[in-house]
Amino acid sequence: MWYVIQTLTGKEMELVSVIEKVLGEKYEGSDDKSYVTCFVIRREYVWRIEGSFRPHIEPLFPSYVFVETNTPDKFFYDLKQIPKLTKLLGADGVFRTVREEEEKLLRKLIGNDPEYIIRRSPIWVNEEGEIVAAGGVLKDNLEKVVKKRLRKRIVVIEIPFLDEMRRIEIGVKVERERHLENKNRSNKD
Repeated sequence: MWYVIQTLTGKEMELVSVIEKVLGEKYEGSDDKSYVTCFVIRREYVWRIEGSFRPHIEPLFPSYVFVETNTPDKFFYDLKQIPKLTKLLGADGVFRTVREEEEKLLRKLIGNDPEYIIRRSPIWVNEEGEIVAAGGVLKDNLEKVVKKRLRKRIVVIEIPFLDEMRRIEIGVKVERERHLENKNRSNKD
């Protein structure tokens, strides 16, 4: 199961490194490790700088670190060895559990990316700027789009996370011309 730990915004990757270093050393050569993996879900998008697009990656949920573990009590105990970096979510000093449905959706958004990055999705738009087709993670999530900022190459989708609906930004690659060319070809046939 996945769990969420809250840390300071901007310190997510540092916390992952510290957990892997401290707990990795503790359990080196042992099969009794208290967690399977520790990671930050990030998203890829572009910044427009001086008229050109430059790729950028940032956390999808700032200040959240994800941990996959089958022994949360043991991991919680081990986590107490790491000073100052973490503040656990939830009441009574326990970290929050990511619901099974939420975990499935997040796994689907990440795909097989080994770095847990939600990559930009290609989209095709019509002359009015409406999205008519999509690939990547948006292919199966077009109905979740609540806002689009095509000029900034971002769409916003709404997903459940930690028992509430959250709006997240997904980077897109606008493929306007290719879709229109395919449409024109099919009209000529």
